[in-house]
Amino acid sequence: MRYGYICMMTSFWMLQELNTFYLKAILWIPPNHSLNFYREMLYAFVGACATKESYDYLRSTDKNASIGRHTWLVFTGIICEMLLEIKFGWETLSIRPPTHMLVFWGVLALVFVCWSVWRFVLPLLRALHRRQHSSKKIQ
Repeated sequence: MRYGYICMMTSFWMLQELNTFYLKAILWIPPNHSLNFYREMLYAFVGACATKESYDYLRSTDKNASIGRHTWLVFTGIICEMLLEIKFGWETLSIRPPTHMLVFWGVLALVFVCWSVWRFVLPLLRALHRRQHSSKKIQ
């Protein structure tokens, strides 16, 4: 679970960085505009709180633990920015990338998923299988 959550947090962090670029490009906001600075400062301070809340959530053994409000705020902000970019920049976002880039990123994603399954899922399945066989021998 932790690995999946860390992958999700990393994906959202990369999406937030991509949003920074697209908001400047699609909405024609100059790079030195104060809106960019305040937006980044907001994400820096709220993101620090969200990271702490996420860490506490992952370390908690309490069954009723929940993700903190700052984490939800950051996730919601990133999704809203993404929807704004889709609404106003569909022409830019719908341009098909070159085939060699699609192949490269597709292969990289496949390798990442295969490695994750090999490294984290298969050991869990093996341990579960061993536990089931050892409990049958005891009975």
